[in-house]
Amino acid sequence: MVSLAKWIIGLLLAFLSQIINAQEIIGIWNGTIKVLGTELPMVFTIKKDVDTYMSTLKSPKQSDQELTVDKTIFVDQKLTIEVSAFKVTYEGVLENQEVKIAR
Repeated sequence: MVSLAKWIIGLLLAFLSQIINAQEIIGIWNGTIKVLGTELPMVFTIKKDVDTYMSTLKSPKQSDQELTVDKTIFVDQKLTIEVSAFKVTYEGVLENQEVKIAR
């Protein structure tokens, strides 16, 4: 009986550590890119429907129009966003509730 209780406690601790360590990308993310020496603010809004991520992109300095992003992938804390209208792919890693863009 004691070993069953230890097994259940161990399983619960493992499960809780996964929940605590799992960071989510859903929400509004702000950043800035430099284009020809000009800084442009970028706003990504990322949502999730079951297992599929969807996002929009807005550059408030240029327009209030939101563009639908073609592809949003978030796996193992790695984020990939493709915007074919601009022929751009953003790749980054989510660390401590901050996305660090690789390119």
